[in-house]
Parts: sequence; structure tokens; C-alpha cells
Amino acid sequence: IVLLKEDLLVVAEGITEGRRIFANVVKYIRTTLAANVGNFFSLSVLSLFMRFLPMLPIQLLLVNLLSDLPMVSIGVDRVPTRETARPQQYDMRRLFVFVLVFGAVNSLFDFVFFRAFGGSDETLVRTGWFILSIFTEIAAFISLRTLLPFWRGGRPAAGILWCSGVACAASILLPLIPATRRVFSFSLPNGYEFLIIGGILLAYFAANEGAKA
Repeated sequence: IVLLKEDLLVVAEGITEGRRIFANVVKYIRTTLAANVGNFFSLSVLSLFMRFLPMLPIQLLLVNLLSDLPMVSIGVDRVPTRETARPQQYDMRRLFVFVLVFGAVNSLFDFVFFRAFGGSDETLVRTGWFILSIFTEIAAFISLRTLLPFWRGGRPAAGILWCSGVACAASILLPLIPATRRVFSFSLPNGYEFLIIGGILLAYFAANEGAKA
């Protein structure tokens, strides 16, 4: 180790920074796997029983692009002092259980959505699931970035909040703008349908918090 300053505190600061990076890497892995495992399971099961594709490929790619916006800024997220106070390690068994539990929660609310919108036009179903998928992935990140209740996990970094806001705004605006609505084969949900999506989202967030407890 070459110290650039004549101060052993540099070593301590380096250790703290390493632990912070490790905590954010684990945070990224568990959140991404839980959300993606849940969504891909839902997509696979629903594709077997529905008369049309639950989401078009271009819409699925757009979901991945927008929902990954907060993830690319996770490296600057704040980490509680208690997580940098001692060495951490990968616990693959715990991670596996975590992904199964929260992936199942994600899939459950996907099925709730399709139960609520099952009789609707296929374009509306795809549009609604597109909006819900982006919001649930961001809600999952806000909830699962800490194993504490979300309000005790500290405020996310400003970059994450901005990226989350952009993704959420885009998911609402793209179906509202006629040009993008045509390009991505969306329809225009009405106020009642937005309320249903919002209710499912709130229930999903609460379920994640309950599962953490």
C-alpha cells in the first residue's frame, strides 16, 4: 500500500469506502434479481394462458431501459454507518431466499394486475402493465435498498431520486403523447384505470415492507 498522505486515517477511509461500495453492489444485485426474476416468471406464465402477448418486445425493452435508470446511479447511494462499521460478506443462501421471496411478491402483484385488467383491450393491458412494471421496479428499489423500514434507511442520493423521477414521468407521458403512443403501440388509460394501477402499486410497496419485517 502506497499512502499519498502521511496519515494512517487514509487506510481507514479506504476501508470505509470499500465497504460502502460493497454494500451498494449487494443492494444492486438483490434488487435487480428480485424484480427481474418476478417479472420474467410472470411473463412466462402469462404467455402460456393469454390469447395475446402480455407485452410487446419493444415495450419490454423500454421497461428495462427506464427502470434501469435509477440502477445506474446506485453507486453514489448513501449507505448507513452501521453497514460500514464492520466487514460484510456475500451470503449466497440469504441472497437466494431474498430473491425467491421478493420475486414471488412481484409476480403476485403482476397476477393481481391481470386479474383486474383481464377483460380489457390487449393494447390497454400492455400499456397498464408497462406503467405498473416501471413503477413497481422503482418502488422495489426504494423499499429493498435497505433491510430496515424504508423511512429508517436514509434518503436515497439525489441522483437516484432524479433518475427515478425521469423514469416515472416517462412511463406516464409516453402513452399520453400521440406520437410515442403510436410508435410503442400504447393506448390511453383513463383516470379510473390509473387509480387501479396506483392502488396495486401501493399494495405492492406495503407487501415488500411487510415481507422485509
